[in-house]
Amino acid sequence: MRAHRFLTTLAGLTAGLGALSSPAAAVVDSSICGRPITDDVTLTADVECGLSVTGDGVTVDLAGYSIGLMSIDGRDVTVRDGSARGFFVSGSRALLEDLTVAGGEGFVVEAGPYTTISRSRFVGNDSAVSQYFGSPLLVEDSVFEDNSVGVTIQSGSGAVIRNSTFVGNTTGVNVWDEDWHGADATEVEHNFFDRNQVGVMVRGVSAASDTVIRGNTIKNSAASGVLVVSEGRTLPPAGGPGGAVGTVITENTVLRSGSDPVTANGCLDEATERYECSTVADDGITVLARPEIAATMTVSKNRTMWNAGHGIEAPRVTDGGQNIANKNGEAPCIGVVCR
Repeated sequence: MRAHRFLTTLAGLTAGLGALSSPAAAVVDSSICGRPITDDVTLTADVECGLSVTGDGVTVDLAGYSIGLMSIDGRDVTVRDGSARGFFVSGSRALLEDLTVAGGEGFVVEAGPYTTISRSRFVGNDSAVSQYFGSPLLVEDSVFEDNSVGVTIQSGSGAVIRNSTFVGNTTGVNVWDEDWHGADATEVEHNFFDRNQVGVMVRGVSAASDTVIRGNTIKNSAASGVLVVSEGRTLPPAGGPGGAVGTVITENTVLRSGSDPVTANGCLDEATERYECSTVADDGITVLARPEIAATMTVSKNRTMWNAGHGIEAPRVTDGGQNIANKNGEAPCIGVVCR
């Protein structure tokens, strides 16, 4: 499990201090630092220290000011309208809205159970938003710009990333089962991607299953606009083949991918720990998986144009029909029929 550099700091700040608990309290940095927050708070100045929200139903109104790192342990907490260095959420049903998070290192926003992130902006972070400790995560109407990773889904199930914009990230949305415990039923829908290295990536180690990539516009990706790579380790304790099973890629428009391609490796041989298949990711949509895993995936109703490689390179997937590929650099499609 990953270490989080700010948890110990926040615990130290709050130990032995009385809680801040006056309704609709207007506070400044000198009075709020180090106190657990158990009731509504409105800032009147920037606060550089770390904050810990322990009360249920608390609203923290940043009122346009900035805070340091914040841990949220209470349930039904709302944080809105300002800037922060990062969040660790362990309480359920947190709402983070109208926020800016910039320049953070590591996993900058760690979501808890039923976390919602809305109308927020993430700029220049390592991994801006992560689902690992709790699910499902909802990200909507937000902007991710110049991050290493915009949103990363590494465990849990049911994440939804929708109606958001991803520009200039290394990876816009990343889905992979970090500890082989599954990252299931993620929906990436109706987003806009521009000038990322990869718009949406699914890496199935053992069980990144049933991801749906639907209705997105993805353009100017340096590698592939959509890249699905399945290692396909055996599902523990001893089930059938794992990997990115059940992926659905549908109704996307993918344009001008592949100006700076990368090599993708998949089909892991567990006995030798060597990859048995690889391809150059320079297509509108690229899928790399063993035949039995690829057959569980469906590719349909996508429109691909002006990509350096194929419009769609997805051998042995299930062809759901109505894919379109025009003016791509190589033969229009592999694995599906394109018109």
